[in-house]
Amino acid sequence: MDNSIISNFQHYAKVTISDEFAEQLIEQLEEAKISLEKSKKERELKEVQDRNKRLRGLIDHVVFSGPVTVVKWNDGTLTKVRCADDEEYDAEKGLLAAMAKKLYENTNIFVEELARWCQPKETEIADRRISAKDYYFLKQLLDSE
Repeated sequence: MDNSIISNFQHYAKVTISDEFAEQLIEQLEEAKISLEKSKKERELKEVQDRNKRLRGLIDHVVFSGPVTVVKWNDGTLTKVRCADDEEYDAEKGLLAAMAKKLYENTNIFVEELARWCQPKETEIADRRISAKDYYFLKQLLDSE
């Protein structure tokens, strides 16, 4: 039993409590803390399960046809993507492109983002090193996990 907690409680509450009552109080508080932590973990698990169920049900049907991939979504919309004439068709890339296009609301902004983030800069081609800014960004991201 932490006497400083009991002493502070008695001082601010202007009451005197027995050691036995203090022990019971501490036990009940520890049980309440454990119960709250358990409830929080259960809520977080439920949120993850609900999110996973929602995400797994987004796609109704996919058609892979040559250079074209068409996705029918659960909201009734369709997304169609086509690989470039000079590229070999890859069903996985087609589906990923359709998902990205849906994320970007069937606009071609996702193509702009691909070009912005995936086109190697001349310095990256030369030495394949990342900038200090990117290094610290990645380090913070990985350290937070």
